[in-house]
Amino acid sequence: MKFKSTVTLVAAFSLCVCMAGCGRHSTVVIENSQIPDVVAEGELVTTEAGFEATDTEVFVYICGAVEVPGVYSMSNEARVCDLIEVAGGFTEDAKTDYYNQAELLYDGEKIYIPTEEEYNELYESLNPDASQESADRGISSDGKININYADATQLQQIPGVGESKAAAIIEYRNTNGAFSAIEDITSVSGIGEATFENMKDYITVS
Repeated sequence: MKFKSTVTLVAAFSLCVCMAGCGRHSTVVIENSQIPDVVAEGELVTTEAGFEATDTEVFVYICGAVEVPGVYSMSNEARVCDLIEVAGGFTEDAKTDYYNQAELLYDGEKIYIPTEEEYNELYESLNPDASQESADRGISSDGKININYADATQLQQIPGVGESKAAAIIEYRNTNGAFSAIEDITSVSGIGEATFENMKDYITVS
């Protein structure tokens, strides 16, 4: 299920990045004392020289869980998704839904893409009771598994659900939100009607 405190987490991550830089990657210092000869749109800026934006061009720094972090020249009409694309895309461990990818870029912006692990650690630090609350709601009073709240271990108590299917259920609800009815679980990859028939008496939603 999507966390409701995304805005808080974005602000917290911004503070962490400002205090600690970009973790695995060194910070690029931008000085506006000089303008490079030619910088094409979407080009990775590797020069130590400074540079300035134009009416149609902005320079944006992206780092964290992307394949090629760095400063990029982008159209002033480009969006976060365009920047991620020219930076080689997300790494496998990236928290891909952390940023609003439809957001317009602005000159001098710094975008940090956290990993899933970083995001979860920060969420838990800001919400110390969240993990226990979720675990408590994972099993209902009648002993059924609540597929909207159960963690991976609890989900594997459902007949026909192993480690991979538990991960798929969690990924599905993180991406699409809560299940409205138990039948919705058939939308999860790898869970068909036959599997649902075996598990339907053991699951619930709320």
